[in-house]
Amino acid sequence: MEAREQVVVGLLLSVAGSLLGTWVGKSVYGSPELNLLAAILGALVPAMLPQVLPKGRSRPLIVVVVVVVAVLVTYTTVTTANFAESSAATFPIPPGVSAPDAGAPGIEVTPDPVVCAGVGSCGLVIIRSTGSEALRVDAIEFADPGEERFSFDDRCADQTLVPAAECSFEVMLTAADPEGAGVAELLINQNLPGGPTSVTLRGEVPAGPGIVVTPNPVVCAGLGSCGSVTIRSTGFEALRVDAIEFADPGEERFSFDDRCANQTLAPAATSAPAAECSFEVTYERAGPQGSAETELLINQNLPGGPTSVTLRGEVPAGPGIVVTPNPVVCAGLGSCGSVTIRSTGFEALRVDAIEFADPGEERFSFDDRCANQTLAPAATSAPAAECSFEVTYERAGPQGSAETELLINQNLPGGPTRVVLRGSA
Repeated sequence: MEAREQVVVGLLLSVAGSLLGTWVGKSVYGSPELNLLAAILGALVPAMLPQVLPKGRSRPLIVVVVVVVAVLVTYTTVTTANFAESSAATFPIPPGVSAPDAGAPGIEVTPDPVVCAGVGSCGLVIIRSTGSEALRVDAIEFADPGEERFSFDDRCADQTLVPAAECSFEVMLTAADPEGAGVAELLINQNLPGGPTSVTLRGEVPAGPGIVVTPNPVVCAGLGSCGSVTIRSTGFEALRVDAIEFADPGEERFSFDDRCANQTLAPAATSAPAAECSFEVTYERAGPQGSAETELLINQNLPGGPTSVTLRGEVPAGPGIVVTPNPVVCAGLGSCGSVTIRSTGFEALRVDAIEFADPGEERFSFDDRCANQTLAPAATSAPAAECSFEVTYERAGPQGSAETELLINQNLPGGPTRVVLRGSA
């Protein structure tokens, strides 16, 4: 090989070695200075091999030139990529030049404020990672260390959430103030500048009896069960539930059981969890356009008349689909439970292939018992036709969590139904 060709080959090997050295430096969390040293050493090693560059008195000079050029190529290439991607600088930035804007973590907490309508569960608080870098959630604590009216579980503490991942924890109102109200501040410590994220907790317990009905409205996606409706006592006095009835005495499209009628629920301020009662609503018959709406009246001992609950039945004119749960949250490796596909339309639902959006997905798996199935129309099937399959979290991602998307191909316009799978180890 001629000397000139040998120098060119040696330069290419040195550039490759310099890039490899840079990658190794970053992998062990080297500082920009250490990354630059690793790049120099990576370029120097191949240049020093006796068979790489020409022999002779000029060899030391050739080695120096090749190493310098290789490092300059690496520095320019990597630094340009840092600026283009707004990522942290890999190498030291020359004086007078602003470093690239690195990605940063972000946080969103919902709901805020958290309103507790009575003693017992106030529901879930969701922490979502909204930045381009991982969000590190450290301790979660009350601003007042002596706070005793509220409590919360610690399932989100000491968690790392990759971008777009989320975590939820439950807040409880354990004791109401004598006036029926209470306010506290919850602090979520994380790796953002500016200190912890503050969430306001409010306990609101009426002086007399109180009531909360969930859900309201009740949405029935297809014929059959619409799920449970829960009546909860939220006041300082007992809640008396009398008759439950339709606002329209002739209503025949919906029905409900009467297990909560003529019940007395204990005061919320003396009951933890708050006293409650649940009953089931059923969508019996669709309206001419596939939908129906009515009003349910819960008579009780509050001033102002009965509590009104809206019932809505929605049956699509063509095929329809509802997938529950969505997202599917896997709390640890192994089974994530069943995913249910339900036919909710006036025409049969054809479920074709079920597949990952990423063909190379290996962290999750699922069985194919619902693929290539036809589910009867909801309007002719009570309970609505459905099919279930199991999802498994096989292997955690580098940060202990993973997220992917499952596609359920079916005969609805608009493409496949998307189901998010989230795993946390």
